[in-house]
Amino acid sequence: MPDRPAPPAPDITAVRAYWNRHIHDLAITSHPVGSPGFFAVLDECRRVLKPGGIAFFQVYGRVSWLHALSRVMKVGLEHEDAPVLRTYTVGEFRRLLRGCSSVRIVPERCPVRSRLHGGWKGALYNNLFVGTFNAIPRPLVRRCGWHLLAFCPK
Repeated sequence: MPDRPAPPAPDITAVRAYWNRHIHDLAITSHPVGSPGFFAVLDECRRVLKPGGIAFFQVYGRVSWLHALSRVMKVGLEHEDAPVLRTYTVGEFRRLLRGCSSVRIVPERCPVRSRLHGGWKGALYNNLFVGTFNAIPRPLVRRCGWHLLAFCPK
């Protein structure tokens, strides 16, 4: 039986970063989540991850305060016109990472003051919404986070 040609090397940029008092090796890719290139990157991350290491992935959450607020206020999301901006539910994100032996998904990123929008919408957001949302105990609102963070230990 002839050998299959090797799949193309995933488009990955390796970066070493110091964060939270630890050195982290990061893999950054331009492949959209769910694309064949993304799965090649995911396979490569699992391959090179040392035992005890944790692979970390992040996507934008569809069930989030920001997604809901942008619809209510009729204000587009930042980078909404980007061809690779996609949003996911926790279940969709978990299915994308099904090749990982263990996946813990944590919604995160609660609202902070912004200079992105002005006028009455910006004032309402910065002066009322941010403070009110952040006054609610974090365990009650965490599932509404704009970022879905996946921690996948090896």
